[in-house]
Amino acid sequence: MKLKIEIEDNLNELVLGAIQEVKEWFSYEIENKNIEKVDYTSTDELIDAINYNGDLHQIIDGSVPVYTHELDTLYYLHKHKLNEAFENMGIGERSEYENAPSGFEGVAIFSYIEEQVIMYLYNGFDEWFSAKYWSVE
Repeated sequence: MKLKIEIEDNLNELVLGAIQEVKEWFSYEIENKNIEKVDYTSTDELIDAINYNGDLHQIIDGSVPVYTHELDTLYYLHKHKLNEAFENMGIGERSEYENAPSGFEGVAIFSYIEEQVIMYLYNGFDEWFSAKYWSVE
């Protein structure tokens, strides 16, 4: 007997959603005058601002699915790049995270989303920010 199943591959959407939340975070902080032009003249200073209180970590953590079937599906579809992202993070061995609340799969997905968001922050964020607010180095 053959079964056909349909699975949703939303890894790119999770990354794009996290990037959008990062942009929204900056918009909120600027509107509330927590980030002002005179204090933040470089991309590195802006990245430090979102990292300072752990807000970037919270954004990424909130982007990771919570349901086991979603974690398992994404891991099944993207095992190699998720493993690579986890290894690139240098946070330990897979076995250390097998019993984590989201399992190793969740940690690997977190690692991948974080890797992609950080890549965006250093390659593209400055263009978006400069076009919307003020020019940064």
